[in-house]
Amino acid sequence: MKNCLNLISCALLLLVCSAGFAQVKVSGKVTDDQGQALPGVTVVQQNTRNGAVTTPEGTYTVTLNTTAPQALTFTFMGYLPQTLAYSGSGDLNVVLKKDEVALKDVIVVGYGTQKKSQVTGAIASIDGKNLQRTQAVDITTALQGQAAGVNVTSPTGAPGTEAVVRIRGIGTLNNSNPLYVVDGVPLNSGLNSISPNDIESMEVLKDAAASAIYGSRAANGVILVTTKKGVPGRNEVNLDVSYGTAHVTGLPKMLSTAQFIELQNEAFANDGSTTRNQDNAANLPNTDWLDATFRTGQTQRYNLSFSGGNDKTRYYIAGNLTDQDGIIVNSTFKRYGVRSNVSSQ
Repeated sequence: MKNCLNLISCALLLLVCSAGFAQVKVSGKVTDDQGQALPGVTVVQQNTRNGAVTTPEGTYTVTLNTTAPQALTFTFMGYLPQTLAYSGSGDLNVVLKKDEVALKDVIVVGYGTQKKSQVTGAIASIDGKNLQRTQAVDITTALQGQAAGVNVTSPTGAPGTEAVVRIRGIGTLNNSNPLYVVDGVPLNSGLNSISPNDIESMEVLKDAAASAIYGSRAANGVILVTTKKGVPGRNEVNLDVSYGTAHVTGLPKMLSTAQFIELQNEAFANDGSTTRNQDNAANLPNTDWLDATFRTGQTQRYNLSFSGGNDKTRYYIAGNLTDQDGIIVNSTFKRYGVRSNVSSQ
């Protein structure tokens, strides 16, 4: 009887152990929405390292661990990822849908637009929403940290001063400024006259391929600016208002006239001199020149835009006001702007 109990216990233990490490093989086929097989699709069981890659015929086989979630995740470049649960029987076939956003992502290249996957030149694309988040007064300042290989510095702290942009370093002839092109029109100056709220996107052409389009003017790189346009079937009114302050920090604490006279007399005494400053502090000026020079800076920005259109015509009308008072007295910058465009489909 005792031997029988031992045999039963061993059998139960083996059954439990085998159940804990049980594995199930899942097979299937991955296709697109046209029924074409997709080779190279990555198939992974959730929360595990169990996985496989589909064959040229789109088939796969994955060994599942029953202690992990019974679900497989299918990922493939250019297609939306998909996760499906395994019911426990039969094949698990999957149809992946194309990622339209990724496949149709286009950028401006100077002679039109091109799919991002087809561009071979060194181009950095910047979304206009990222520029607006910086709350910068001018576009060039908003470029700081937005694109690799683009160096943006502010020559002074004066309000309205345009930042210095260097794409290919400092040249030895003429100037080193890049060429700015707004909606296909080259500018002789910078972008200080354009509000960041009017920008749809920016592309920075950093390599020599830009010279094939703009010639010698592109020697220092090209910055392409695309302004906003209306969206067919969607009439919008947008109001953007922001307010900010700036404070100077790290200033030394200045002495008053009475404190200066007191310390001067103390210095005379420490030096063994009988000379004393007998001036009456009440009759002398007592001006804190740092306090008279600096103040709390304020920046106000207002932008109102109307946009929309139909299947034939699109419109965009915007007005903006920027009023900036610097931290130094009498340093100000004001910009008033109106921008509009009407385009046909």
